[in-house]
Amino acid sequence: MNETDTKVVPVRQRLPNTRRAITHKFNIADHEGYIIAGCFEDGNPAEVLITMKNEGGTISGLLDVIATQMSIMLQYGIPLEVIVNKFAHQRFEPSGFTPNPDIGHAKSIIDYVVRWMGCQFIQGYREENLPSGKFRPVSPTELNSGVKCANCQAVLPSTARCGAAYNCPNCGHSEGCS
Repeated sequence: MNETDTKVVPVRQRLPNTRRAITHKFNIADHEGYIIAGCFEDGNPAEVLITMKNEGGTISGLLDVIATQMSIMLQYGIPLEVIVNKFAHQRFEPSGFTPNPDIGHAKSIIDYVVRWMGCQFIQGYREENLPSGKFRPVSPTELNSGVKCANCQAVLPSTARCGAAYNCPNCGHSEGCS
């Protein structure tokens, strides 16, 4: 290293022992859980806690590790937009429909968590990512027999069919008619 090279040392901004937080209950295909987002004094997210109801040790443990990782990233100044863009739409089980009109179908618990964080804390995220503005949550009994969106792989509800065409309430993709 020469004299003009400077080494940047990241600094972690820790939270006070008492802090403001938002708690959100979610349900992804009958998998219930809670997201707790602790905030810095300015209202920006600083930590994430994810708690699942009735889930085994492996899922709970992995979610705890991911939440801790996200919290450390936020405390070291990684923008939430970077985290959301990196982890949104990660696809693995459990996945499924949600009653949240902003997130009609979650491709995984992590997908749901980061998209919810985006809706809460990133200005304009909700409007930019709302599926065609016309989403209606559906129950599992309304699901068509395995028809999947070619764009996002969400299982399409029977109400999404329009003649020979299907319109995905999750991403807005239309398929089947020209």
